[in-house]
Amino acid sequence: EMIRTLKEARVVVNIHYYENSLLEMPRIQECLSLGLRVVSESSQDVGDYPELGSAVKFFDEGSIEGMLAAVDQALMAPAVSLEDVVGASQTRFAFMFDRFLVAMGFVSSSHVRDMRPLIPAGTDTFGLSLPETIGRRRTFEEVRPIDCVTFDGIRRRPGWVGCGLSYAALARHALDNGLKSITVMEDDVILPPDYRQALGVIREFLSLKEGTWDVFAGVIASLHPEAKVVAVEDFGGRTFVTIDKMTSTVFNIYAESALRMFCGWDPENLDATSNTIDRYLESQKEIRVVALLPYFVGHREEVYSTLWGFQNSRYLEIIAESEAALQGKVAEFLASRT
Repeated sequence: EMIRTLKEARVVVNIHYYENSLLEMPRIQECLSLGLRVVSESSQDVGDYPELGSAVKFFDEGSIEGMLAAVDQALMAPAVSLEDVVGASQTRFAFMFDRFLVAMGFVSSSHVRDMRPLIPAGTDTFGLSLPETIGRRRTFEEVRPIDCVTFDGIRRRPGWVGCGLSYAALARHALDNGLKSITVMEDDVILPPDYRQALGVIREFLSLKEGTWDVFAGVIASLHPEAKVVAVEDFGGRTFVTIDKMTSTVFNIYAESALRMFCGWDPENLDATSNTIDRYLESQKEIRVVALLPYFVGHREEVYSTLWGFQNSRYLEIIAESEAALQGKVAEFLASRT
């Protein structure tokens, strides 16, 4: 009886039962499966369902005027075509279900190579985040740059293996689509107020140095005691330092050479002292790492580390020591050149 009634409707309006509700996806999907036009109040998690595309017209929560305008638009719109919605939904389901199987250990980590990340082909800037860590995700979404696509990271125990699998998947995406570099920021990054302008200077500098760098590191969490300064250059009012070692993936730009390094990472090697993805990169021979002094980005201290299971505040002292150590090495390098 309900289905017969729904089929007679020209538009179905979805209104939340209570304020600040999550999106009522089971009801919306049932209406879409019947080929109905759907208008819905927006919700805090509407961004989690990009596959809905234009099939659902959303209006601001609690807005009667918005609802009436959305209904008018729906009535004027052509009949709903579900092909694109269904195709996107199937792709998303396949990726997320495979992601679950990998996380639970039901399939091997090598299965990630066959997964299709939910990424537009030309995308080169990513925010790495886990949808399960809702608080971190929402905090990041509030500051996420407009050209940055959120990537649902791979999960695997221990957590740093899942992190490595995520970077390997992003590297394969880049190489498969002919990208020369990608920018990856993690969801606990603190971007500077002049992020857009500063990033423009950084990318201009890196383009002038094409072929002479592998990674730009926005922050180095722990400077290797044997790290050597290769070059110190002033450009665009900023100091660029090139060194031969790195640690940290909070915000990095990876050249094609680094992307190919990711392909050699072994997720079956469970030695956390040498095989976390940043330590793995650091171990590569003749790797060239560019950083700014002072560091370009910060590290959000109030969130919980999804890799190591402690508050990020423990990183603050380590990062401060790292920056001071690099400044000392730069001073020694410059002194040796005079």
